[in-house]
Amino acid sequence: MPPLEPALAVQAAFDGLGLSRAFTFHSLNRRAADFAAVARAVFAALGDAEPIHVGRVDGHMPPAERQAQLDAFRAAPRSLLANCKLLTEGVDEPCL
Repeated sequence: MPPLEPALAVQAAFDGLGLSRAFTFHSLNRRAADFAAVARAVFAALGDAEPIHVGRVDGHMPPAERQAQLDAFRAAPRSLLANCKLLTEGVDEPCL
């Protein structure tokens, strides 16, 4: 089942709590990718005045692609980053 409810909960957290950045952690790369795809669709369908950028990183990405995702996460006024254990296992990103 697609992760529609978690995506809606993340959307509500952005709006209700005034979040500007959030991470989601998933047990499998496929789950992180599925969540990111559903979150993009949910956020687009809701049509927020200030859209939420959705990115995804994993340990199998080439370093340049991973860095581009992290840079986009930082640059967007509101952003969500889905990942599979990568950020818990030693990516050193100060001031994320």
